[in-house]
Amino acid sequence: CANLLWSDLARALPSYQRVSEYALTRDPLPRTRLGKLRRHLLPRRYAQAKQTGNLTEESGPLPISQMSMEDQQLLEDATAQRVWEWLAQRFPDARLTPGSHLQLDLGIDSLAWLHLTLEIRMAASVDLTEEAISRIETVRDLLREVSAAEQVMDQGIDPLTQLQQPEAVLSAQQRQWLTPPGGLIDTLGVLLFGLNRRLMRWLFRLTVQGQEHLPSSGPFMVTPNHLSLLDALVMAAALPTEHLRHTYWGGWTGILFANWFMRAVSRIAHVVPIDPQRGSLSNLAFAVAALQHGHSLVWFPEGARSRTGTLQRFRPGIGLILQVHPVPVVPTWIVGSAQALPIGQWRIRRHPITVAFGEVVTAEALVQQGVGEHAHERITAALHARVERLGTRP
Repeated sequence: CANLLWSDLARALPSYQRVSEYALTRDPLPRTRLGKLRRHLLPRRYAQAKQTGNLTEESGPLPISQMSMEDQQLLEDATAQRVWEWLAQRFPDARLTPGSHLQLDLGIDSLAWLHLTLEIRMAASVDLTEEAISRIETVRDLLREVSAAEQVMDQGIDPLTQLQQPEAVLSAQQRQWLTPPGGLIDTLGVLLFGLNRRLMRWLFRLTVQGQEHLPSSGPFMVTPNHLSLLDALVMAAALPTEHLRHTYWGGWTGILFANWFMRAVSRIAHVVPIDPQRGSLSNLAFAVAALQHGHSLVWFPEGARSRTGTLQRFRPGIGLILQVHPVPVVPTWIVGSAQALPIGQWRIRRHPITVAFGEVVTAEALVQQGVGEHAHERITAALHARVERLGTRP
């Protein structure tokens, strides 16, 4: 049913309009006496159904002996076997089968693809091209593509080496987003950021703490938690005007580059396009290139909004960026934006929002403080701990 839903409907829709999650329940949906759905109760019913599970008792990977002969033969490939084992470790609570849909069954949406391809690349030494990614819907599709891509990676270059020269990874069209707009567009940017600051303070009584921790000049990175679509606007209002002139942002193409108006706003605000369908390397190259140009960078290391309000695990991209181009980092915590604009809703509530900037830390210090086999893993772990501590402060 889920795969049919995806195949018949999703392909005709933009990625941000597709069904990304679903829940099954045996209980009838709440209705009025006239039989109309009580829509305001559906979010709570959905949360309850997700909490109790999708009518599935089993979890974990399907034993290879119970698979079809075709799937067993596919897993005889060493690379496919490594990716299968990695998926089993990465999604221990899911029922993993070759037919599992990556988005509907495992929750891997278009934004998560950005980091998934990077993790697969590091776990199995496989590079998935944009064309390969476009063909993948199920675990079986993924295993076939990584099996076919094995020889490509053997002849390739380590991604850390490629990121040392990030602009070589980007096309000429992509590099245009790194060029300062100048002139009238810069003036429009000042006006736009000023209007946003006033709006955030008026609507949400925005409070900013720890602004003294921000370095006086860049480049540096700001790494906030992510709760709501308001978070980027809130961060733009919290940063001082003199910093905004030299700050770049990573923005998902599904929203911030969806039409000419949003592309114009993104250009004015120094937003670079993060496109999950392009794979991970070019997206990380944007971040490294912005830092190399002397710009500061706001980056949401969770990679997606938290539905529970708790800090999610950080994607490995943040560690790689800082390993390739070490700059000071300002851990940041946002509170209140989830109440002002919850996930799945468009009605804004006037709820107070606070942004707390933590003490600046160097990438070298994060390497020393973190736990992990590789430098980027230690950076990611230590930064996660620092952001999490900000969220526990009174």
